[in-house]
Amino acid sequence: MRPVHFVDQILKSQGFITSHSHPPTYVIWMEDAATGAMYRMRIPTDIIEEEEKPREANLRLGLPVIERPGRSGPSQYIPRSIQYAAKHKLAEITSYLQTMPSSTSVK
Repeated sequence: MRPVHFVDQILKSQGFITSHSHPPTYVIWMEDAATGAMYRMRIPTDIIEEEEKPREANLRLGLPVIERPGRSGPSQYIPRSIQYAAKHKLAEITSYLQTMPSSTSVK
């Protein structure tokens, strides 16, 4: 968990856009170079407000989902190149988020 503004800044600097929902969902598009197919990685979030600091809300990232719009179901194939790119992007985000000291642990 980190402050909302910090997480938002990091994710947007990495190419994510946000939904207009509350709490926001962050989305990034990835293209499979071999086929030209587009894939979307969505990261849902939860806003956590601490009782001691009610004005300083934190954002906790949920489990990312990779999908190809227009396709659904468990048989949806995600190419390894897209899986690799998503893992690399998540590792980079995690690294940036861990650079900010926090009184709360990263969850």
